[in-house]
Amino acid sequence: LARYSLMTQHEEIHCSQFPGSLVGPIFAEQMDVTIRHHALESGCFVINATGWLTETQINELTADPALQKGLRGGCNTAIISPEGRHLVPPLTEGEGILVADLDMALITKRKRMMDSVGHYARAE
Repeated sequence: LARYSLMTQHEEIHCSQFPGSLVGPIFAEQMDVTIRHHALESGCFVINATGWLTETQINELTADPALQKGLRGGCNTAIISPEGRHLVPPLTEGEGILVADLDMALITKRKRMMDSVGHYARAE
């Protein structure tokens, strides 16, 4: 219901944050599916930021190789269109800044195809 509540507010740009450097590389793939799904279902842009740990930071956190493996990868900083597409290549490691022009007309186009909170999907 939390995402539905956001959609009822007709958000245009959704900002999300995931910890990154968590559970290994598979987390980046799962995160990508999650943010692209939200963009498609809500018809909004999604700006996602993730944290990143350097090798020095990972070594400072733990000396256990199994735990270190889980702290590597998992970064997926991205800008997603309402059509579920990456507007620029995602940042999957290290620090950086992503910049993209947002075509706000894509929101209307997507919501005409699927309005998750209007028409047949109304709460009453």
